Amino acid sequence: MIFRWEKLACVRNDFYRILAGKKDIKYYFWGTLLSVPLPSFFSTVVLMTQPAPENKHVHSDERAIIDSIRSSCNFTPSPVYPLDIGDDAAVRRCREGEQITITGDTLVDEIDFRLTYMSLREVGFKAMAVNVSDCAAMGADPESALVQVIAPREQSGDMISQLYEGIGEAGRMWGFSVIGGDLSAGPRLAISVTMFGVISGSQKPIVRSGARVGDGIWVSGFPGRSAAGLQYLSRHGRELAERMASAVVDSHVRPRARVKLGRSLIDDPHVHCMIDVSDGISRDAARLSTRSDAAFVLEGSSLGTDGILQEAAAAIGAGVEDLVLHGGEDFELLFSADSGFDPSVHQTESIPLHKIGTVVEGRPAVFLRDTDGVLKPVAPRGFDHFEG
Repeated sequence: MIFRWEKLACVRNDFYRILAGKKDIKYYFWGTLLSVPLPSFFSTVVLMTQPAPENKHVHSDERAIIDSIRSSCNFTPSPVYPLDIGDDAAVRRCREGEQITITGDTLVDEIDFRLTYMSLREVGFKAMAVNVSDCAAMGADPESALVQVIAPREQSGDMISQLYEGIGEAGRMWGFSVIGGDLSAGPRLAISVTMFGVISGSQKPIVRSGARVGDGIWVSGFPGRSAAGLQYLSRHGRELAERMASAVVDSHVRPRARVKLGRSLIDDPHVHCMIDVSDGISRDAARLSTRSDAAFVLEGSSLGTDGILQEAAAAIGAGVEDLVLHGGEDFELLFSADSGFDPSVHQTESIPLHKIGTVVEGRPAVFLRDTDGVLKPVAPRGFDHFEG
């Protein structure tokens, strides 16, 4: 059951994957057919499988692997996805007025995670969480996903089954199904996800480009904890790190996407732009600033008020402000809102909301005001795959 992507169309940082095959050739898995309201140049999206090549590098027990992970897909036919697994393509029936969000992310062993301190179940869970977080950042509900896994041939069966335990757990937590995917063999483990979310009715997605001068800059939850957890894991290994600082370790290996909060914020007319913090507040705030053509001023006194983070940072000799600004992989929501915004309306799951700055007139840039009132430019130092 192999997917082979034939063409790729990029829209912003998300992906529309368009796949085509020949009807007279046997397909090994299913894809997705979408017919949704899209820009005029793109009225229908068709996701179909391309025939697997004759020399496909997959484990000889591929059928058994697929049978073993089927229950973790959380999939049963429904009015929206009427066909059971097994056809050449899955069919999605669209409700009137709904919008589909499409996003994608890839996690690669030794680059995005290390199996020395994360279980395969946790890797599967995290791979889904980072995509769910993209849906949350636009106010969408995650609905379904395509999952592509590359695993070393000699370990593929056990690896994939354990990965799918985490994928299934994430699906149950956030209410989505896996509707298709790809299994292949390669030199190291990698998992790539394409996720579909839904925005219903008259709601409009919250995008990155809407910040207005005078808006407050807000962030949810506990930014910086994930980076602290990673430092503990890298220095001490999983067992000792978990005994020393379980809260920050958990933030790194089991991130929580803020779906309910995103769903709440999309209904608030005072919220103007939003992004999830995947690469650090410094880098993601710069993205909002650039897209909104305005300057962002962060208040140093508002950063690093998390007691758990303060304790963890002191133990590893790290700066709290540095972890908050540049850590990344927090998957919190960073957004701007005008003076009419009431954070008490959005207290979902006891997740705190912190005002950390203001949008001001000026060229796109991010500044930090220290405790003496001095403004300093903040360089985006969060994670970037292609920076040296």
